[in-house]
Amino acid sequence: MFFQNCFEDKYEEFKKSQEGVSKMSVDEIRKIYYTQKGKEEGRKEGREEGKADLLIKQLRKKFNGLPENYEEKIRKLSKEKIESIATDIFDLEKIKDLERYF
Repeated sequence: MFFQNCFEDKYEEFKKSQEGVSKMSVDEIRKIYYTQKGKEEGRKEGREEGKADLLIKQLRKKFNGLPENYEEKIRKLSKEKIESIATDIFDLEKIKDLERYF
């Protein structure tokens, strides 16, 4: 039922974009749906990677460098942990303070 509703929603969007009714097969609707879903997931992953990259740059500047193994650990952290470090960045006094997040 979930997929049927999703397909119907996507079909309605497509009809509006095409200014009218269009006959599409279920396979065409699925292709549109999964293409859009893949793009959305890709954007989400890109934003999360961007947050980690920005945090690493800020930590490098704050501590005049950052050990490579810390960079790797930060890149593997959850979105929530990255946001937590970013929020606490002004409270961090030394690089070792990052250990509590790993």
